[in-house]
Parts: sequence; structure tokens; C-alpha cells
Amino acid sequence: MGSLDRACISGFLCRLCSEMHRIVIHIYGEQGQKHNLVEKINGYLPITISPTDPLPKTICGGCLKRVQQHYELLQRVARLREHNIELKESIQEIHQTMPNRPRRSTIALPEQINRRSSESSSSSSSSSSSSGSSGVEQEDSD
Repeated sequence: MGSLDRACISGFLCRLCSEMHRIVIHIYGEQGQKHNLVEKINGYLPITISPTDPLPKTICGGCLKRVQQHYELLQRVARLREHNIELKESIQEIHQTMPNRPRRSTIALPEQINRRSSESSSSSSSSSSSSGSSGVEQEDSD
């Protein structure tokens, strides 16, 4: 058995990935506070850290990057959710002010376009032989 005096530290253990790294960030240190690591880890990851728990208080650069990306993704999702709620409320208000206006989809499927074009070509040939039932023909006959 060697003595602890001769022990050589080869790195620090990352709290999140449990791997040894030579360069780490102390969660409760200046850089950890700058990145709000305690709040991001406790608030957005399924673990809880505290200064008094017996586990490592360091994270590696790769885990720091992933924590920041995860936090930014969740913030973006929250902002988009709020935006979608506001849009939904705006649409509901518009529909309440115009209750008799029918709701129509602005997107036509290719089958609908083909069906409409075939219907219009068959109705235009039958309307030319009839007394002019379309709105355009009625305007021209005045």
C-alpha cells in the first residue's frame, strides 16, 4: 500500500458523467455561479445537488455544454408554448367577433385541386350551353 502523500491525482470526477477529467468546473465556484449551474442542474435535470452531499462538486466541459444546451432548449420550448397559447387566444377572439364566417382551410390537397379543376372544366362546358349560372357570366351579361 502506498501512502496518500505519494498519491497522484490524475483528474477530477465529473458529477454528471462520472468520468475523470483534468479540467473541470466547480459547481459552487466562480464559474459555476457565472453559469448558474446549481439552478440549472437542480431545476432541469432529474438530480439534486447540494453543497453538503458527499458526491463530486465538479463537472466537465462536455457536461457543461450539454447542461447549457438542455437549459436553452427548455427555455425555447417554454417561450414557444406561451406564443402558441397567445396565438390560440387571438384566433379564438377573431372567431368570436365573426361568428357567422365559415372556417376554411387555406391548404388544398393535390386530390382536391385535381377534383376542382375537373369539376370547373365540366361545369364551364355545361354553363356555356345553359343560361349563364356562374357569377362571372352574370356580370358580363349586364
